[in-house]
Amino acid sequence: MKLQRNKAMDYLEVDEDSMVVFNPKSGDTHFLDGVGLDILKILIELTDFEELILNLSKQYEANEHEIRADVIEFVDTLKSKEIVIEL
Repeated sequence: MKLQRNKAMDYLEVDEDSMVVFNPKSGDTHFLDGVGLDILKILIELTDFEELILNLSKQYEANEHEIRADVIEFVDTLKSKEIVIEL
């Protein structure tokens, strides 16, 4: 599965630890920090899900298998809010 952040959204990095995402279509605003921000930084470009897992495991010095379920759950949440799209 290939993922990318939705280019139709407006992204504002508030500081190095947080980001605001605005959906002009719905008017919804979402606040992300920590891992969510790191995921969106990786997904600026079209990225394979396995590559996302690998990048996060290196960044957080974590086992890929240990973080997989959490990343899947979080990415699913981002997809449901249309912040991330699957291509």
